[in-house]
Amino acid sequence: MSISGLDIGLRALAAQQQAIDVLNHNIANANTPGYSRQRIHLVATPPNLVPSLTQMLSRRQVGSGVTAESVDRIRDRFIDFQIQTENRTLGEAQIKKQVYDKLQLVFNEPSESGINSALGQFWGTWHDLSSNPGDRSARSAVLQQALSLTNLINRTYNQLTTTRNDLAAQAALKVADVNSIAARLANLNGQIQRAQLGGAKANDLLDRRDLLLEELSKIIKFNYAVKSDDTIAVFVDGQELVSMTSYRSLTSSLDTSFVLHVQWADNLAEVSPGGGELQGVVTSANTVIASQITSLDSLALQIKNDVNALHATGFDLTGATAVNFFAGTGARDLTIEGAIQASVDKIAAAGQPSAPGDGTVALAIAQLQHLATELDALSELAAGGSLPISGASVQRILTSGASPTTYTITSSGANELTLSAVIGGVPVSQTITISDMAANSSQALEFSSLGITIDLRSGAVAATVADLITDLTDAARDELIVTTRVTVDSAYQQHVAQLGVEARGNDHTVLNELALVGSLQRQWDSISGVSLDEEAANLVKYQRAYQASARVITVLDELLEMVVRGLGVVGRI
Repeated sequence: MSISGLDIGLRALAAQQQAIDVLNHNIANANTPGYSRQRIHLVATPPNLVPSLTQMLSRRQVGSGVTAESVDRIRDRFIDFQIQTENRTLGEAQIKKQVYDKLQLVFNEPSESGINSALGQFWGTWHDLSSNPGDRSARSAVLQQALSLTNLINRTYNQLTTTRNDLAAQAALKVADVNSIAARLANLNGQIQRAQLGGAKANDLLDRRDLLLEELSKIIKFNYAVKSDDTIAVFVDGQELVSMTSYRSLTSSLDTSFVLHVQWADNLAEVSPGGGELQGVVTSANTVIASQITSLDSLALQIKNDVNALHATGFDLTGATAVNFFAGTGARDLTIEGAIQASVDKIAAAGQPSAPGDGTVALAIAQLQHLATELDALSELAAGGSLPISGASVQRILTSGASPTTYTITSSGANELTLSAVIGGVPVSQTITISDMAANSSQALEFSSLGITIDLRSGAVAATVADLITDLTDAARDELIVTTRVTVDSAYQQHVAQLGVEARGNDHTVLNELALVGSLQRQWDSISGVSLDEEAANLVKYQRAYQASARVITVLDELLEMVVRGLGVVGRI
């Protein structure tokens, strides 16, 4: 028994009390986001040397108790890094999902109110007009359906541009979030540096810093370096975002070409987000939405150009020709020519002047819905053109061929035409019999083996077989080339299908990343999270150790009291 025993007991009480305080802190923060559980590191204090009568210092050493050397965070840096990496991918994919979901609502396909349905109804009114070209109600139906189609395309364009503007505003918010986090990280750097000057670890400040880094990883790609004093330097796109207690700010802008930029606020140098929600916003604005607007513009121009090319060759009820049906420069302002809106008589349905019952042009426009490929000549023969063939003209050339192929027309008999080509390395040819053509009649030259139909229509003058053969086999006109042409409907359907494929692919990415981040978070919780059951068990352990230490002090106190009282009565009678 010695006075040092009381010191050992006292140190034990202090160590167990500190351990209980750490447990209490863990339990209090069991539901605090980003909090990593802490563990006290208890170590034995240096032993005391016991002197003897024969030696100044004995070789015997007596332990001096215990002390709390440190309080450490339980943290796995590798898991932290993985969570930050997957958060970045997840953040980008989730922003894209929001955009794709919005786009699917904008296009609203398949539905009766979408552009595809409007196109079908538009072609249908032209087909109806071809059957009764003089009927003004049929003409009004064409105009009204055309206006509905153009209004729908205009509205879709406006919704796309609104979405792009919304993304620009969202980019500004994300940039503000990055700047706010950078400012807080710089402030925490100062707090951590001051707190650890005395050698203690600023565990709670470090937890707050790591939580900010996790939030930042959802927004933008970054790298960081931890210094010896536990402060960090954060780098974005190779440039320092946070350095000690200072930080740089980002900004965003939409230029006159509607390209979204992220830049350093101090010098306007371009910044590549590299991932995260900010990258998702930039990619959605500059790639996804931009491609949708481009595709919609292409669709509008194809509708305009295809219909106008045929409409301009026709004649309206007044006998006028060379009149366009559509006006505008793209999806933004596609509309119907003012003259046609003012009078449906200006719709050119006929292929000849002063022929109110002629609906050949209207039919040709209706056939644009299904015309997948045109057969163009190297010289004069052109689809939809008006090449004179002894009083006849080529109205429409249809083919199912999909790749550029050279075709040759020859004649081996008085009333025979042969169409020849090399398809897939194999020579193919077909000979058909043709007939004389009366005035204002038609004849389809069907080369079914090659998938080609040449539709001939005669004018006011009859055409004999000999005339047709002479013109079609003319050396200057007998080589034709197949050019693949996607219909307006097919182009739009492919566009919508591609949008659906991209959206589904992104949805899969979101689901996969959610599962991966969830798995990593569970790993993090198992290592760094607070388990109330484990803390309760440890609390009992440290409580018993505290009680035992207190009991040791009580026993030593009783022994000392006995010695003191005993010494006080020595020699008394």
